[in-house]
Amino acid sequence: MRAKRSIDRQIGIDADERVISAWRGCKRRCEFVPGDAVTFLAFPLRAGREGPSEVPWTNFSADIPLHKSARAGADFRERGRSKRQVATMRRKVERMIAPEGSKFVDWLARQYPEQVRRYAEEVA
Repeated sequence: MRAKRSIDRQIGIDADERVISAWRGCKRRCEFVPGDAVTFLAFPLRAGREGPSEVPWTNFSADIPLHKSARAGADFRERGRSKRQVATMRRKVERMIAPEGSKFVDWLARQYPEQVRRYAEEVA
């Protein structure tokens, strides 16, 4: 926690009360919770505060269905790389002249028929 940049709400969770006691004197605005993180994340906090299950713990929107490409990638950097690759491909396809574009769409439909069909249904 010392190495992290200070944020509005920082929570330290540790099963060892001595560790929590040692941190209580820090100058940062920190909350300390005795116990283990798995239990903490599984149950809401007391005193009317929002529970961890209500806090977005991911760096992408939780309302995106799992099969959507926005969740492709194991972490933030991989998803960013994937987005850049798609943007590059999109620019290349948009620059294709009509005959090239038609051939590309035909190939895409043959290569990935299920995905093309599902996308066409979503767009319609």
